Amino acid sequence: MPAKRHHQCSHCRIGFDTEEEKLEHVEKFTCGAESNDETHREAFQNSDSSKKHEMSHSNKRCECRQCGLYFSDPNTLRKHEQSHGVMKSLLSCPHCSKKFADDSQLSRHVRTHTGEKPFSCIYCEKRFSSSSGLAVHIRTHTGEKPFHCSICDKSFAESKTLKLHIRAHNGDKPYQCNQCDRKYAAKTSLQAHMLIHTGEQPFPCQHCPKCFRSKVLLQRHLVRHISEKNHECDQCGKKFAAAAYLRKHKKTHTNEKPHTCEECRKSFRRLTHLRQHKRTHTGEKPYPCLHCSKRFSHSVNLKTHIRIHTGEKPFHCSICDKSFAESKTLKLHTRIHTGEKPYKCPKCDKCFTSNQHMKKHLQTHSKERSHICSQCSKSFGSNERLKLHIQTHTGEKRRQCSVCDKVLFNQQTLRNHMRLHTGEKPYKCSVCHKSFARYHCMNRHMEKHDSDIELKCDLCSEVFQSKFLLKKHQRTHDANKRHVCKFCGKRFYRSDNYKLHLRTHTGEKPFSCSHCSQTFACSKGLKIHIRTHTGEKPYECKECSKRFAHSSTLSTHMLTHTGEKPYQCQECPAKFSQLGYLQRHKVRHTDEKPFECNVCFKRFSLSFVLKNHMRIHAGNKPYKCEHCVKKFPTTHLLNVHMRVHTGERPYKCSLCLRKFATKSYLNMHMRTHTGEKPYQCNQCDKKCRTVDTLKGHMSLHNGLKSFQCKYCPQKFSRRHLLQRHVLTHADKELTERS
Repeated sequence: MPAKRHHQCSHCRIGFDTEEEKLEHVEKFTCGAESNDETHREAFQNSDSSKKHEMSHSNKRCECRQCGLYFSDPNTLRKHEQSHGVMKSLLSCPHCSKKFADDSQLSRHVRTHTGEKPFSCIYCEKRFSSSSGLAVHIRTHTGEKPFHCSICDKSFAESKTLKLHIRAHNGDKPYQCNQCDRKYAAKTSLQAHMLIHTGEQPFPCQHCPKCFRSKVLLQRHLVRHISEKNHECDQCGKKFAAAAYLRKHKKTHTNEKPHTCEECRKSFRRLTHLRQHKRTHTGEKPYPCLHCSKRFSHSVNLKTHIRIHTGEKPFHCSICDKSFAESKTLKLHTRIHTGEKPYKCPKCDKCFTSNQHMKKHLQTHSKERSHICSQCSKSFGSNERLKLHIQTHTGEKRRQCSVCDKVLFNQQTLRNHMRLHTGEKPYKCSVCHKSFARYHCMNRHMEKHDSDIELKCDLCSEVFQSKFLLKKHQRTHDANKRHVCKFCGKRFYRSDNYKLHLRTHTGEKPFSCSHCSQTFACSKGLKIHIRTHTGEKPYECKECSKRFAHSSTLSTHMLTHTGEKPYQCQECPAKFSQLGYLQRHKVRHTDEKPFECNVCFKRFSLSFVLKNHMRIHAGNKPYKCEHCVKKFPTTHLLNVHMRVHTGERPYKCSLCLRKFATKSYLNMHMRTHTGEKPYQCNQCDKKCRTVDTLKGHMSLHNGLKSFQCKYCPQKFSRRHLLQRHVLTHADKELTERS
């Protein structure tokens, strides 16, 4: 530390080594005009101030060389001469283009480039580039505050601080923002405010990716990195770097909220939070986006929004390298990897990754629908659902998929939907490394690895392997379903499902195809059907590049690669890849056939089998082969027929290695090895391997001959007998062909 200088100026507190140096300094920076009395001598911070003051006592005035006007000081003259373009006589800075009237101003300016600080404090090691800066700094040591407010007797170390303080009394705010009309008492406050509109943050933190729009905010933030956390909360033991942070934290224990809104009586811990809240009543949005027409009520929301335009994502996940525009989104994302769920439901002990999800879940317990539409009085359980509903009145366009034109509720559901097209699966099982497009699908899958899990229904004691299946089953017992079908008494949670169900009774099909006359009960069915005309198949398998018209078909197809069959029959060891296949299989154990044909009175166990059967009576064959002229009533029969053209025979006999086009042909063939003949004649004891063989045999008993020759009136009881007979008309057949 430098030695203390004992000879100190009584006006500006600068120290000198000798008395002569001090006297020379006093003579240079004091004015004795019009009086030699020492008490009248006025002190100044530098020689420029002294010269400027002396000019007011003398008759010497600064004259403009262009127009002859006189000015009281050189600075005012210099500004005036710039209006004439008189800049040649001014001194130029060698580092930049600025010009100055005299050497002292130029020297002071050059120090901003060189970093030279020749003035040192006699109390500490701090140095300054100008004597005025040193004089102001010394007052922090001496405690001197020579500038007094005439209204409240408050004192200040600098005159400019006093000037700003006086504006607080008279309400003077001369600096106005040209973006939002907000006014400020200081120019620096306006400059800091303008950065909110531009989104500029020129002060980056060296320890983390955060940036700040002012040096004060950066310094406040740096406390978290470099300062020790010495301020400890006596309630919970949490430590903080600054006393101000501790005071804010303590309010969370006391629940102190001293700031109350006059409109709705809602209370807040901080005044800034109250000001932000008031904008929800006034509708004020003072922060406009410079890239689009959107406006925001808070600067933080604007800052986050601007990243949509810039694409900036400064917050990176250290586990999967994914980036985010907000720190809170990164925090929520990290919990996916860690499995942390800090928010617990007080009703059912279910845990959630965010407080928002927990609040949304609580509505399922209360059944409260407090959010009411002002236009149609319809009520909703959440404000988000209400906003989506209002869009049906306003006609506002919601999020739409660019691939299949599907309209989604919000941005998150749109992102989830797009993964069906892109095939992205960011969530991976830690046990078998299987990937999933959605987080809850991965959680549901993880339950299958836990072999000890056994979830039992409290009402019927049925056991399930996952919470999802148990929850789905419990809905069958729940009587709290508001929508009841007037035809069959079936109950529904949601009104849209209820309306769709009613169409199964009324037969209403309001959605018609523009390519053919086919109609559908729901728009989804029509959309899938139209793809049979356009040939559109937007869903592609990443394993074999096969494409599908519907996402569920792709999901079913993917199981052929994984071999996964999660649905098991409780009656037999059979397993299935889909729940629908299991339900269809269960009918075989009951022998129940509730669906009857109103033409031939044949009964079927499944509705879709009856639907396919009805096409035989109607002669409706909508599925046409692209290789020949044949048409078929079902897609299954078309797919089987296509093997005639492709030669594909996927079903192989394990005994003789013979291959077949269908599984039914393989089953019939296997009976030649086993000798099984399951079809017995009710007239005699003869048994047959196939139904067709039995029908041919039965014609011997009843005399029925259903196979007629097209060339003569003769009839036959079996097809092979007819084919043998047709050979006798070979000449007629050749004539027909020619």
